[in-house]
Amino acid sequence: MKKNVIIRWLNVAGLLAVLVLNYLANALPLNNLTTSQISAMFPVRNTPASYAFSIWGLIYALLVGRKPLSPTAPGGQPLCSRSSPSGCSLPAVS
Repeated sequence: MKKNVIIRWLNVAGLLAVLVLNYLANALPLNNLTTSQISAMFPVRNTPASYAFSIWGLIYALLVGRKPLSPTAPGGQPLCSRSSPSGCSLPAVS
């Protein structure tokens, strides 16, 4: 039980660290170069369109929007347990 709490807090700390570092990468450019300017300095054959990276906004919103310290179903039952054959299961829809 205590190990699960530690892992949950490490997940929260990791998410916060990623969000802060992503913000700082744009707010404090290295040698007055933004991330996109540095990327443009190195030509590559295939570069995804800039809108392709917008998926990260959705991913971060979903990560922040869920309850990171309480991975339970609406009824309070844990979504993941060691007794379940697959480890995790979705709650039944009624």
